Amino acid sequence: MLKTLRKIFTKCKLIGFSGIFKCLLKKIYINILWLFYNFDRWHVSSIFECRTYKSIVVNAVNKLNPKTVVELGCGLGEIISRINSINKFGIDIDQKIINAAKCLYGKRGSFYKGGFDKVISFNQDNIDVLVMCNWIHNICQEELRSEIHKLLNRKTIRYIIADSIEEMVIGYRYKHNIGDLFNGIAIIKEVSDDGGEKIRKIYSLEVI
Repeated sequence: MLKTLRKIFTKCKLIGFSGIFKCLLKKIYINILWLFYNFDRWHVSSIFECRTYKSIVVNAVNKLNPKTVVELGCGLGEIISRINSINKFGIDIDQKIINAAKCLYGKRGSFYKGGFDKVISFNQDNIDVLVMCNWIHNICQEELRSEIHKLLNRKTIRYIIADSIEEMVIGYRYKHNIGDLFNGIAIIKEVSDDGGEKIRKIYSLEVI
């Protein structure tokens, strides 16, 4: 009980009481959506209104004034749907979550099942921003770096938005060092931490 109260107090400090209210309402809605689409349940607790890092990612992308944006691991589409660009593509390996994303934000972007290979198969040769947040920590650094190189050999990408997880945070398989991961690939600029959640840092990377 005490642990739950501490979590609520911390969340109130981050997003305020009105933010808590919006978070709870959205969770109820996403729970109902889950009954229809049966996607992984963790998506319910990771919605935009409850996670400050997602708005930081959206702001970081919008500051780049992109025309074409691709988000790998888009989940419910809450980041890609809020980005101001002409062409917006959300990609996720889970068809169930893609179906839910289409239901929620189908008018604000295009959603597809797949991974890196799906991006390579797109007709767009030029991508202004590639967003990769909150899922890369499930893949070892060697495999992830190989996939990024393969993609960059086939597509022209100007910027990559990625995140790193703080060492003391549990529940993530890998804790990538962004400097090591993108060494020789991109110029790295730290955009922000995750709005006070003390879980991750967000980086903007200009591909070289």
